Amino acid sequence: MSTPIVFASAPSRSRSLFGDQEQDDMSKLLGLALNQRKSALPSREVEGLRKMLGGTSLGGTSLGGTGLSKDCDCGACPYCRGVMDASYDKARRNLRREAPVAPLSGAATPSSSYLRRAAVPSKFTTDVRPLVVIAIDGVLDAPLPYHLQGGYDDVLSRPYLRTFFDYLLSRESPYCFCFYSSLPRKQALRTLEELNLPTGGPERDERDGCVGLFAADDTHPNFGGKGIKDLEVIWKELEKEEGIRWGVENTVVITCRDEFPLQPFNYILCPETEYLSSVAPADDIFLLLAIACLKDLETESNFAAHIKEFDWHKPQIWSSRDEHSVNERNSYLLLAVRTCAVLRINIKAFRGNLRKSG
Repeated sequence: MSTPIVFASAPSRSRSLFGDQEQDDMSKLLGLALNQRKSALPSREVEGLRKMLGGTSLGGTSLGGTGLSKDCDCGACPYCRGVMDASYDKARRNLRREAPVAPLSGAATPSSSYLRRAAVPSKFTTDVRPLVVIAIDGVLDAPLPYHLQGGYDDVLSRPYLRTFFDYLLSRESPYCFCFYSSLPRKQALRTLEELNLPTGGPERDERDGCVGLFAADDTHPNFGGKGIKDLEVIWKELEKEEGIRWGVENTVVITCRDEFPLQPFNYILCPETEYLSSVAPADDIFLLLAIACLKDLETESNFAAHIKEFDWHKPQIWSSRDEHSVNERNSYLLLAVRTCAVLRINIKAFRGNLRKSG
């Protein structure tokens, strides 16, 4: 899924008619030609060439050198512009708090400890305080193309989004939940506001049910941004903030990307929602099916084992048209409708901007 394109202010363009790369090439070609002549040009011609190249240093009046002078401070030559651009980029990175994301060490495969824990059969239990980790991008929203946006973060909500969160935030729901996104934190927060969803986190009192947001520019190696995700990062961070140690047995991720190879049985892989879709809003029922899945997991002692048993981590069950998959989705839909009826939750398939719609 593509994310909205944000046009940030960029470093000033070259003052000459040439771009930086073209100007460097011109400097090299000019120096080579002048070296072949092995003769000095009058200073008037040197000055003319220097102005034509936007202030490029030509190694003095003899044109003996072809490189750029590192002592130059004219502010117009490629060397000076390179220094200014580097300073600008550094300041911009500091402003956006773009912390380097450390790559995963070793093979991106589940550990033997994880496989042992995931293999323990799940049993009925009522003593559980589970965690739902929800991807914003592609699961909850579809960003509008840039030329159609009224703002940088205008999005279309997925059908039944309000119904899904009415269940999560109901008094009878045992779940805590957090979000993650490939967007920078500031933009991810604006997206949640556009969807009229809670933002939670340690900076608030958390009465809205959300315990955190993991964004691309946060200092969380191997979780923020794009690429492979490691649930250990979330478990450790939330343990420090919430005092609860979640793990393999009581965590489920709802995502549309297969990016959890380290915990392959702890996520539900759903179809991605898109701006242009051939599916009518009322027919995109995944968030209703997700209610049924979470309701089913409420009383399970081992989420990973249960998800693996029912293949929720495979996309076929949510999109295949074979008889078995269709019948299974219908049974989940029936459970979701019953759950909403008991909790007196309205079932709405609205697809649009929830904040602007009220």
